[in-house]
Parts: sequence; C-alpha cells; structure tokens
Amino acid sequence: MSERPLIVLAPRMLLVRNRLALQTHVLDRFDEGRGDLVVSLEQTHYVDSSGMGMLVGLHRKIVRESAGSLRLCAVNGDLRTLFAVTRLDERLKIVDHVEGERDPWAAPDGWGAEALAALAVAG
Repeated sequence: MSERPLIVLAPRMLLVRNRLALQTHVLDRFDEGRGDLVVSLEQTHYVDSSGMGMLVGLHRKIVRESAGSLRLCAVNGDLRTLFAVTRLDERLKIVDHVEGERDPWAAPDGWGAEALAALAVAG
C-alpha cells in the first residue's frame, strides 16, 4: 500500500527567523506517521545558510536515520543553482512536481507574533 505524499509549503524566504517553524512542522508530521514528505519551494525565492542547514537536517533525520522519504519540489532556477554550487543537489532529492495531499499549514514568512501563533496552533 503506498501512501500519498504530504506536501508542505515553505515560506517565500527561508531564514534563520522562520526555519524552526517549518522544521518543527515537518518533523511533527513525520512523528505522526507521515513517512513520505515533500517540501514545496514553489513560492520560495531565497534560502539563507540556516535554511539550507535545516533542509539537510530534515534529510538526515527523515531519510538517513528513519528510512522515510523527503523530497524538495518546485525549486526555481536560482535555488537549483544554489543547491548545485553547494552540492546539496547530490544529497537532497529534488523533483519538479509531486502529486499528493497539500498540507493546509502555511510557514510564517517572518518571525513575529504571527509566527509564534502559527507554532502555537501547530503544536
């Protein structure tokens, strides 16, 4: 029996200020038994080094340590170049498109009251 992937939408800018909200949400879904996860970067146009590190950490936890599945999808050209230059495209599975269940949760773009409220609701 194959599980439909759960697609989680990343914020427009994945930064030190908001990476923890996305990381926590994805790991919570994994802990709930969602073994096939996709982080969609369809609206993401910038990822800082902490965001990149968070994606590597998710990969390590979900794929290498727990035999789950994690893919990145809808990655724009600039971010594909960034992943290639840093060789993360060799480590992370990047695909163009994935059919699956879209998670209604939305990652906060900033790290103010809205982001704290999003974490409180997700937790």
